[in-house]
Amino acid sequence: MVVVSFLLLDDGDFTYSLDLARYLVHNTANEKHYQLIATGIDRKDQLVTKYKDSPFVLQQLQSISSSTSNNLSVHIVHGVNAIMIKRLMTNCGNKKRKPKQ
Repeated sequence: MVVVSFLLLDDGDFTYSLDLARYLVHNTANEKHYQLIATGIDRKDQLVTKYKDSPFVLQQLQSISSSTSNNLSVHIVHGVNAIMIKRLMTNCGNKKRKPKQ
């Protein structure tokens, strides 16, 4: 089985992730399995305070992921700073190896 993964960085209130999850469940081929990793910079308690609809959105994402009738798994990760990830990736790609002597 082919697995297709999506990494969404700093989705804020996770509504984009929910829309993508709904699309993947209803509009994609069944011979693939989709993995959606949705990240946001806020901790879960901050998210709930900042976005009033976030409990509903998170519950919907969990519901989609736990359904056995679809080909999608959803992973939600809070407290991810996407800027730091970009810097880390840039730094890793730009490191020059010192020649061995």
